[in-house]
Amino acid sequence: MQLEALLERCRQGDELAWEALVRRFQGRVYGICRHYLRDPEEARDAAQDIFVRLYGRLDTFHGGQAFLPWLVRLSRNACIDRLRRLRSRTPAIRVAVDEGPELPAPGPSPEETAGAGARHRLLYRALERLSDKNREMILLKE
Repeated sequence: MQLEALLERCRQGDELAWEALVRRFQGRVYGICRHYLRDPEEARDAAQDIFVRLYGRLDTFHGGQAFLPWLVRLSRNACIDRLRRLRSRTPAIRVAVDEGPELPAPGPSPEETAGAGARHRLLYRALERLSDKNREMILLKE
């Protein structure tokens, strides 16, 4: 489905169109959040907040603009705001949660997850060696 038609259906309140829009861009938004926040849990929370903001601001987006740069700018600014809030907040004390019964995970096996994790760590180590400008250029490109 064309992006303009999808956005118009989202503005009209079509839940399936909204789900399709989120699925189309969730990986990119999460990647931006992961880059800036460096913590997978914070990145997931931030990505969710970004999509909530996006839903509220769909009416401010005009078709003459390119959607992806607008979304990237919105994501980047949200991450920078979140970093500012995290730095100003005192660290919380971690409290142990009672362990419940173990349920088998429907996702990938531990071996697959470890392999993917190793590749991600290698990629992030390589990105950390770049200057801030170069790292941001690659992030915004990819």
